[in-house]
Amino acid sequence: RFTEAEGEYRIVMDLREATPFYEPAQYKYGWSLYRQAKYDAAIGNFFDVLDRELPPGELKDSEAAVAAARKGKSDLVKDSLRVVSLSLAAQGGGVAANEYFQKHGDARFFPLVYDALGKLLLERERYTDGAEAFAAFTQRYPTHALAPVFQSQVITAYEQGGFRDLVIREKERYATVYDPQAAYWSGRPATEAVLTELRKHMEDLARHYHALAQSDKAKRQGDFLVAAKWYQRILEVFPTDPKAPEINMLFADALLDGGKTQQAAEQYARTAYDYKPHPKTADAALASFQAYEKYAKEVPVAQRPAALRLAVDSGVKLADRFEYHPEKLKVLTQAAEDLYELKALDEAIGVAQRVLTNKPSATADLQRIAYSVIGDSQFAQKRYPEAEAAFASELKLTAANAPQRREVSDQLAASIYKQGEEARAAGNLRGAVGHFLRLGEVVPDAGIRPNAEYDAASSLVDMEDWPTAAKTLENFRTRFPSNNLIPDVDKKLAMSYQK
Repeated sequence: RFTEAEGEYRIVMDLREATPFYEPAQYKYGWSLYRQAKYDAAIGNFFDVLDRELPPGELKDSEAAVAAARKGKSDLVKDSLRVVSLSLAAQGGGVAANEYFQKHGDARFFPLVYDALGKLLLERERYTDGAEAFAAFTQRYPTHALAPVFQSQVITAYEQGGFRDLVIREKERYATVYDPQAAYWSGRPATEAVLTELRKHMEDLARHYHALAQSDKAKRQGDFLVAAKWYQRILEVFPTDPKAPEINMLFADALLDGGKTQQAAEQYARTAYDYKPHPKTADAALASFQAYEKYAKEVPVAQRPAALRLAVDSGVKLADRFEYHPEKLKVLTQAAEDLYELKALDEAIGVAQRVLTNKPSATADLQRIAYSVIGDSQFAQKRYPEAEAAFASELKLTAANAPQRREVSDQLAASIYKQGEEARAAGNLRGAVGHFLRLGEVVPDAGIRPNAEYDAASSLVDMEDWPTAAKTLENFRTRFPSNNLIPDVDKKLAMSYQK
């Protein structure tokens, strides 16, 4: 009979100091109101109890406040908070709390009310309602010192309920609203407690979006860049974090998969060279080189030289810094090829020589490529003897059935032929003949051999060495009977006989 009880308790309460039963009457009076669904009146009554029993001043910590209550009154305080929570829960939870304080003004212990309300709802496994009760605090008091604490409780509530998507949403809210540069701080430094939570949430967000993107790269590529954003912010806010190298590597990975190849290469390089040695140092150095190589293939043709230069510098840096890197020689070989493409010919030769002189030795295939770069670079600079030596070494390392063997043979023959041309131009006809005839000995099946032997015979004719000229021309007729130079050969041979 709560209506009657309400009236009787009210009579006792009106006696105030004249009766020793004021406090128990007040407690029972509040319960009577609650049982009649007079929730606002019940809340007001129990607020009077809390205001009397709790320590003075603004109260922020529930446990500390209850512990500091008047001697023997801790249970009364707890129960009063519980009835207030039940009343608010019956009216809508967090929304009701905000409406009550909007209407009646803030009690000095209002954080305790939101805390008790949220926890009551979680006890009853009303996880969403509990989270919304904690969130109501941050909505009404967004700049309060306890706002981050209540936002953490929102996250915990959704975690307990297994609402993964909502957890991510609220972690993003926390990481955005309480970032050290956010408006919440108004220029003040962020507290250690918030920074600790922030660090955890940022990494959770980064790894969540990274995993999401990896689950379907074709459809969720944009999530790689969301992950990258959070990795980057961790590095900006926590530059000395013990996990910074690992985070930086993940940041680079996310950028690469997100299509930001150049930025990925830069971050791999930072991971490799800007931190003290760590387990991923060598891997990051290689990844940086590979990313720059990929970038050079992606850019417009006009930008390729600049991109290749970045790749070369990255590769040489890897070789300089990591003497025993397992991929060092492959990287140097590719760098040498890149330098040849850039027409940085002497640089290309120098890098290729590093491959050839390395101890332990490079594989035969890498040596072959290095000799090829040296030969091409020397030939392009008209250093034909050096080109010949390089092509000869390359030919030795080229399998007889390899598709590129013919090309190498022709390059070797061309380097010899060019030496003959230079000697002839310098008036050294005897030397020119030696080179032209040597070509056939070194590369018997060279496509240019007929021209070389014809030029040798012509030089001998010019020297009036008729016996040698005749012999050379006879050999030409025997070796190349269907060559289109035969008519000229016949004329020269007849003249040689005549002379």
